[in-house]
Amino acid sequence: MSAKIGVLIPYFGKLPNYFDAWYQSATQSKKVDFIFYTDCKIEPTQNIIVHNCSFTDFRNKIQNKFDFKISLERAYKICDFRPAYSYIFQEELEKYQFWGYCDLDLIFGDIDKYLSDELLSENSVIGKYGHFSIYQNNEEIRYLFMDDGVYPEKNYREVFQSNDAFYFDEFGGMMLKKSRNGYKTYPLKIANFLPMFPYFNNRGESVYIKWSNGKVYTISKDNHLEECFYVHYSKRKFNLHKSNKSSKIIITPSDIYMGYDNLYIKLKDAKLGKFYYYKYILRRIYSHRNNIRKLIQRMIWRRDLKKYVDSLNDKENF
Repeated sequence: MSAKIGVLIPYFGKLPNYFDAWYQSATQSKKVDFIFYTDCKIEPTQNIIVHNCSFTDFRNKIQNKFDFKISLERAYKICDFRPAYSYIFQEELEKYQFWGYCDLDLIFGDIDKYLSDELLSENSVIGKYGHFSIYQNNEEIRYLFMDDGVYPEKNYREVFQSNDAFYFDEFGGMMLKKSRNGYKTYPLKIANFLPMFPYFNNRGESVYIKWSNGKVYTISKDNHLEECFYVHYSKRKFNLHKSNKSSKIIITPSDIYMGYDNLYIKLKDAKLGKFYYYKYILRRIYSHRNNIRKLIQRMIWRRDLKKYVDSLNDKENF
């Protein structure tokens, strides 16, 4: 089976220690090619394609596609250019039916089962979030990122010329552009955890993550299994434990165990309610304490964006 989906992953700098878990889960797919542009040493496989380049070379490749000066001084800003990938990398992606992007701070389950041929034939956009989103490879969607809207929607020239991150691949841009142009996003079954310790909070229930034989599950205190397309754990810092190669990976809020088949996990009770979310927001505010003015501007924009999104009443894209 030849891959039908090309997922681009530019990554520069030191790979995170959870990369091995991502890599083992990603290599199971026959439908998805993961295409790296990187200065890291990554072992190619049948579906892991590696283009070694410097960050400067990668930035120049993007710059050559636009007649204005882009701002791309740090790797984190690359996320804002994701919606333009099929425009920037049109030649590299031309053989695929779908193109997309994804994060590394996640572990995939049964990719080929969830991205079935039937699903691909019936949908143009699959996956709501920047963790993993794919788009049908056609001319209209290729230029969708250029379809300018009005405030609070961000537009590509503004975003590409600013060194700030605007979440243009998600709610800051593409979600609104998809909604305005009548595209419906198929939501994949995922688990998404905020980077807060000491637990993974799954709808108020404390869980851990288990990957086994190409499938990924969240497992609760009473041993309830819930299978997902992927589990996203939001750039946590993990202790990595690797033994012999195994068909099982166990991920707790603080540790990743690869090759430990007989492992007992004791879960902490999740703290329920809004306190969990508010604690996360306070942590984000503290991280931006050195630029309060910019933080206030960003909070006002997020407030206006939420009001605008609510007015659209489009639950399929948001």
